[in-house]
Formats: sequence, C-alpha cells, structure tokens
Amino acid sequence: MRLEEKCDDEGKGGCLPDCSGPEVNYSCTNVNNDTPSVCINTAPAPICGNGILEGNEKCDDGGKGGCKSDCSDEAIGYTCSN
Repeated sequence: MRLEEKCDDEGKGGCLPDCSGPEVNYSCTNVNNDTPSVCINTAPAPICGNGILEGNEKCDDGGKGGCKSDCSDEAIGYTCSN
C-alpha cells in the first residue's frame, strides 16, 4: 500500500478502485502501510420474503407464492421478472 492510498485490498473486494477509501457497505482496516487492507462486508443479511431482491436471492416476491420459500428460484409454474 502506498502512502497516498487510504485503502488497498489488492483486488480482493472492499476498497474503491482508486484506493481512496472503502466501498459502500464495507469497513476496512490497515495495520500499516506495508500490508494490504482487511475489509469486511457490513451490509445487513438479505431477508427472504420482503419483496426486495438482495444478496444471492434469485427471486423474492414478498411471499406471494411465485418464488421458492428460500428465495433460491421461482416456484414451479412461475416466471418472474426483475
């Protein structure tokens, strides 16, 4: 990490591409300028059934029956659009 950089995760995810700071929903620490930043995702976990497609959800219709109960895919016989 160079002195002018505020965040450098060596491309692992969490720092902005220009190394000016962390991405949205990330908190990054830096032990010293000789080591890469360590970043953790601080975004809340997705909630299946709230009608908002979040995280790794493939389908979330707010519990109307068109998605599988774990939000992993559409229910049999349904086609959803995002």
